[in-house]
Amino acid sequence: MLTFHIPSVGYAVPDVLAVARSSIESPNYKLLTIAKKLKIPHNPHDAESDANACASILIKLNHSYGAFIVFLF
Repeated sequence: MLTFHIPSVGYAVPDVLAVARSSIESPNYKLLTIAKKLKIPHNPHDAESDANACASILIKLNHSYGAFIVFLF
């Protein structure tokens, strides 16, 4: 595994992958797979759709599954 020595951005970033893995079972945790599973509209390879899907996944997992939001610093 490569390690990059990049300084912290200085603010918290939600980790959608970690939240999804800890909340639901899925054959994989690709954004499109999780969006479909949670019935969230998503158009792959569109940055705005990716951002909206990530936010919607975090909100839905928090409300429906009581998921804790994991933040990276």
